[in-house]
Amino acid sequence: MFAKTETSEKPGLSLEISTVTQVHELQGLSNKWNNILKSSKSDTIFLTYEWVSTWITNFLGDDELYILFASVENEVVGIAPFYIRQEKIITGSRLKSLRFIGDRDAGSEYLDLIIKKGFERSTIQVFFEHIFKNCRDIDLFSLSDIRDNSPNLGFLKSYFENVDWQVLTESQVCSHVHLPSTWQTYLGSFSGKHRYRLKSTVKKLLSSFEVKFYEADLSNDLEKYLISLFLLHQKKWVSLGLPGSFHNVNKRNFYRDMAGLFNSKKYVKLYCLEIEGEIKACQFNFLYNNQMLSLQEGFDPDWRTRRIGNVLRALVIEKIINEGVEIYDFLGGVSEHKRSWGVVENHTLNLTCYKKTNLKSLAYIIKTKYLKVLKKKLLPKFIYDHMSARKERKQCNRVLRQSEKYLKLDPPFQN
Repeated sequence: MFAKTETSEKPGLSLEISTVTQVHELQGLSNKWNNILKSSKSDTIFLTYEWVSTWITNFLGDDELYILFASVENEVVGIAPFYIRQEKIITGSRLKSLRFIGDRDAGSEYLDLIIKKGFERSTIQVFFEHIFKNCRDIDLFSLSDIRDNSPNLGFLKSYFENVDWQVLTESQVCSHVHLPSTWQTYLGSFSGKHRYRLKSTVKKLLSSFEVKFYEADLSNDLEKYLISLFLLHQKKWVSLGLPGSFHNVNKRNFYRDMAGLFNSKKYVKLYCLEIEGEIKACQFNFLYNNQMLSLQEGFDPDWRTRRIGNVLRALVIEKIINEGVEIYDFLGGVSEHKRSWGVVENHTLNLTCYKKTNLKSLAYIIKTKYLKVLKKKLLPKFIYDHMSARKERKQCNRVLRQSEKYLKLDPPFQN
């Protein structure tokens, strides 16, 4: 389907919109997609063709693909990586929401529209005019994990406000470290207590055991190292009574497919800490735009008192500082542990946009945004806490049984 309009940034040029709704239509678009990403201000690993296409393969399920391409004189200048999801409100009632590809299950951060610099305003306008004209049954837009400094953010808010749609904004914290030129300078930025404890922990481990730290060679043994990651991650979280991330076969297959595609570009960096000949900790990272993004990690809980997770992180950061990497990104969330590494906080925003007169949207907003708050305010604290704990325990127990089953396989996580 095509639509044309004149751009405001480049008068005299017309934008043409085309739509991709079938997975096979994405084949052969890798270079075109990634070239537009590089020319945008949204360039991140989580918007690459490889990440997006792998997410579609493993997580789209019964949801509908809805990707828009904006072109000027046969040159693609914008991509809107959307999908449409049926959201349950109450029994027998659903609404249609339009969302960013990758917004669930995979651990994506920094999602956005992909638009060539200088075309943001007109492309956003044409994208959403096209959607409002051709997808009249969309009840709600759920646009998550947008950097708070994205040039697209203001144009998105303005567009929805101009068409008299309500815009709810929620902020989430991410954290990263700006790396100095030397490891010693970085250590010097810590508090005296943290610096002494870290140096002492590393020294004791290295002097007490046969320890080997290395970047895994994924060209030949990708499956071997991924299974180590799955196993150590799950062992750690199951030991704490929590389900972990890799209990789900789709999540494991996503990592296999994604890492296989990225490995040829040397984006995946999987670091291992081997003690007495066995891998006891590993960290799955991306190196992209000279930034190290820490996506996932795991360590053997039997070695928790030796703080091997901290030892591995210290060795990784020392290595990448020596290689000239500029940023170590912890991605979503902030904690005292992350703060101890000298992080700087940055934020992403979730936009929920809906028509004020749409009753289904209002019901969904109340259910997802306000119902929990109302329960907490109206119910006695001991009842609310009991209900919350019971729900969490029920969910965790179900997933824990699945996790423990995979941990007992020989070899573990063989599927």
